[in-house]
Amino acid sequence: MSLPKNDAIILAAGRSARYGQAKFSLKFDAEITFLEKIVAEYIAFGCENIVVVVNTESLDLLQDSQFFHKSEAKSVINPNPESGRFSSIKIGMAALKESNATFIQNVDNPFVNLNMLHQLADNLTEYAGICPTFHGKGGHPLLLSEKLVIALKSENYHVDFKQFLTGFEIQKMEVNDPGVLANINTREDYERWFGSISAFPGSAGAKP
Repeated sequence: MSLPKNDAIILAAGRSARYGQAKFSLKFDAEITFLEKIVAEYIAFGCENIVVVVNTESLDLLQDSQFFHKSEAKSVINPNPESGRFSSIKIGMAALKESNATFIQNVDNPFVNLNMLHQLADNLTEYAGICPTFHGKGGHPLLLSEKLVIALKSENYHVDFKQFLTGFEIQKMEVNDPGVLANINTREDYERWFGSISAFPGSAGAKP
């Protein structure tokens, strides 16, 4: 019996105005960036298609990356990221040829790990989607079922993503991992999760 296929959409189209640097290029540690870390986890999990949604300005930076040329991920552009997160999700979905169960991953949450991905996939079961929670608070990544992916692709929704999800049963899965709540938008956020560092970008300190 073959295992279900899973795809992944990595959302990296934000302008990063509060940080002042493309967040996908931030250092996860001395060796790899946020994006490199995230893509590596999804490849290790076995995702067949990984799409990174970026904005026009950051595309050149991404394409100049030696890592990206060697990886199995592909990039697509959201020319109007101001339209919101849902616009990036729909652009990412349009780049996926099949309608497999799909992870929705924010690039500013780099703490996704192989164990977390397996937990989400194993517990999706009959639900339309599943998201991890820590102390009852919803986190990321979110895993959408094949049924929900088909619904998203088949309609031209004019609502935000949270509103779209209210029409489906999304399972919450409590985990012992505060990293699911990470949302690194500022340099203060970076220091909170990685420890005190002297310069940005730079090698990070201890991870949670």
